[in-house]
Amino acid sequence: MGLQVTLRWAGAITGLIAVLAAGIEGLVLADDWRVASQWQRVPASLQRAEAVLDPDHPGRAQWHVEVSYTYQVAGQTLTGRTLAPTVVWRRQDGAQSEAAELLAQPTHHAWADPQTPTRSVLTHQLQDGWLAYALVPGATLLAALGLVAASLVGRKRG
Repeated sequence: MGLQVTLRWAGAITGLIAVLAAGIEGLVLADDWRVASQWQRVPASLQRAEAVLDPDHPGRAQWHVEVSYTYQVAGQTLTGRTLAPTVVWRRQDGAQSEAAELLAQPTHHAWADPQTPTRSVLTHQLQDGWLAYALVPGATLLAALGLVAASLVGRKRG
C-alpha cells in the first residue's frame, strides 16, 4: 500500500513539473510576441520565403519558414531573417502554405525594435494554437494544485 501511494505522488509531482515547465515556456513565448507587437512598423520587401525542416529537432519533425526581407529604419536599409518570435509547424504542408501565402502578398510590413533596429520580425501575429499553448498548462496546473489542496484538507478533516 505504501509503495502505491509513493508512486502516485511521484507521478503527480512529475506531471505537475511537466505542466509547469510547459506553462512557463508558453508564457515566455507569449511575452516575446507582446514585445514584438510594440516595435515600430516599417515597410518591408520580401526576397525569400521557404519551408525548411528544423535540424535542431531530429526526433520529431518541426518545420519553419525561412525568410529574407529588407526594411528601412532612419534611412538605413537592413535585412531581416525572422518570420516571427516563434512559429513552427508539425507538418511540411503547413509551412509550405505559409511560405506561399507570404510570397503571394504584394506588400509587406516588418516590425523593427526601436532600440535595436537590426532586430525585426516579419509578423507579430500569434500563430494558431500558441495562445492555448501558453494558457492550457497554467490552467491545468492550477486545477491540479486545487485538487491536491482539496485532498489535503479532506485528510485533515477525516
